[in-house]
Amino acid sequence: MDADFSLESHGVSPVQAKFTPVQGLIGGMTLGAGAAAVALLTGRVAGISGFCHGLVSRSPDWRWRGLFVAGLMSGGALYNQFDPQQLPVHRGESERATLLRMAGSGLLVGLGSVIGNGCTSGHGVCGLARLSPRSLFHVLTFMSIGCLTAKLTDPVAALEPKIARDTREPIWSHPSLPSTNAEKGAIFFTLSLVCLSIPALMAGARWASSVKPRASATATMVETAKASYYASHATAFITGLMFSGGLVLSGMTDPMKVASFLDVGKPYWDPSLAFVMVGAIGVAMPAFARLVKWKKLGRGPLLPGETNRVPPASWAVDKNLFIGASLFGAGWGLGGVCPGPGLVQVGAHPTDVVPIVFAASMLVGMRAAYPAAHFLRLM
Repeated sequence: MDADFSLESHGVSPVQAKFTPVQGLIGGMTLGAGAAAVALLTGRVAGISGFCHGLVSRSPDWRWRGLFVAGLMSGGALYNQFDPQQLPVHRGESERATLLRMAGSGLLVGLGSVIGNGCTSGHGVCGLARLSPRSLFHVLTFMSIGCLTAKLTDPVAALEPKIARDTREPIWSHPSLPSTNAEKGAIFFTLSLVCLSIPALMAGARWASSVKPRASATATMVETAKASYYASHATAFITGLMFSGGLVLSGMTDPMKVASFLDVGKPYWDPSLAFVMVGAIGVAMPAFARLVKWKKLGRGPLLPGETNRVPPASWAVDKNLFIGASLFGAGWGLGGVCPGPGLVQVGAHPTDVVPIVFAASMLVGMRAAYPAAHFLRLM
């Protein structure tokens, strides 16, 4: 491998396989707080693949989606300044092979997330928090296919051969707690961001709902709509930042960590991501329960003018869901990256070809999903 492409040349020390349950739980809770804020304030499901697809296909609310993505990428740039170890770029022994792997991974993730209508955030966090059987089927499918793909393609050995070669003792038996100043600083910053952002977003909702009456009812409606527009778009960017913090803390921005989770049975198997899901679902679940209750009462989300877009829990399982989840799981298992972490990585390393190749391939897959599905008569 060319020395110019080493982790050290990017200011990152060599990666070690570590089981990080505390960081995973805190990161997951941060993700859950972001999903809850998006749901309660705007009535949306925080599905990052859906936000990306709507952005590239120029859906009517593409500006909102673009601000959320901008928040994700800005968070990547910010966190990379003080904890770059959480945002490594793995190249393996051959950069060309790694680029091909990431291109294939991104393409499959993009195709699968659109055909299956969701990813780890939309189905995994929000869907399970809504107790949706449809989302549970999707999660079980992409997890199974992801594990199978990891077994067949050995992404840990491809991305970090030293870890695959040298790890002898099971890492899950030795949990690693936050110890470095960078790790502690990242946790402190993220918790501060959440504790400051949630009250600020709630204050924005109250401001948008309390516009003073104007000379006419029409003028009052216009002013309320403007206030809600600004508050909603601020919510998009701030929750994108919160999501980036949760992804970095949880380790999901490290493809090797995700690959280690999927490669069950190896000494480097890392169950940290299970703690991420527990934390995220536990925080998001009460918010979605409240939205369901509001919908039955005919009440919308907190921001005026927004509608409750959260679908009811569904048992509908079809071939599109299965095929999409399978494609997504194959891409996830191949490269260890899904939409949110991929975008955070681009924000952290905007001139690095590896994350750019993944993100570009993912967006190509999203754009090609509908034509491909119609050609194959899936949609």
